[in-house]
Amino acid sequence: MEDGLAVINTGDTQIKVPCPGYFPPRTGMSVQVEWRDGKPAVIGPAVTRNPIGTITGTGSPRATVEVDGVEYLLPYESWYTPSVSDVVSVDWTREVIVGELSTSPAHQDEPSTPTPKKTPFDVTIAASASGKYDLNWNNWWGGSEVWASNNNDGIWVYGNRVRDGVGSGATVSRIWINLPLISTVGNCYIGLHSHPSIPGGAPSLSSVITLGQRGGWVELPLSFGQFLQAGGRGIGVGANPGGGLTKWRGAPSPDAWSGALRIQGTR
Repeated sequence: MEDGLAVINTGDTQIKVPCPGYFPPRTGMSVQVEWRDGKPAVIGPAVTRNPIGTITGTGSPRATVEVDGVEYLLPYESWYTPSVSDVVSVDWTREVIVGELSTSPAHQDEPSTPTPKKTPFDVTIAASASGKYDLNWNNWWGGSEVWASNNNDGIWVYGNRVRDGVGSGATVSRIWINLPLISTVGNCYIGLHSHPSIPGGAPSLSSVITLGQRGGWVELPLSFGQFLQAGGRGIGVGANPGGGLTKWRGAPSPDAWSGALRIQGTR
């Protein structure tokens, strides 16, 4: 302090500031400086200090008080006689130990964090591509149509669209696939694959189940939705062994809704 003003280091400059909000600040204290109409004013310490401490040492005219693990040597009110372990109130404006409290403040438990409330979602995710693989000729052929036959496995791929549209932390409750049917003969199954795009070789299908309804929106097992949620995975169809020939229009052309997935859940 100098002539009633606080001498403050700010950046590379030293300035003298009035203290209408807090007087007098202690040497070495970090303070808040507010600029009012271009003029600075000390409004208080940068960090509010705990007003409750414990006496750890006695003496006259000062006693040692511990506050939040830090010890301070401060004067005390003339009527109060400090004793070790006393829980006391500290007036940080005057830097004085006011006196012993009649009871220690009750410990305030940290408030529990409320469980985030999940909201329902209902998203439709289009396939990025589709195709059919000839098991005899070992190639992809004939455009985007999806076939399930004794000689052909077909797939829809989604890249990471499912992961991005649903979210990795979401809970999936139901899933459907849109199957724009062209024709159907014999048996057919539907399953999963781990190809984000059309692979170079034959698709690898897993978790296959018999496909009954083959046209329109067909509900799939919940496990399919949970598998697809990770991204980079898709849906495939086949009929080998046993023979059959079921055909669907392909994506994204001529049918943008071919292989589209409708997924419901919460997140």
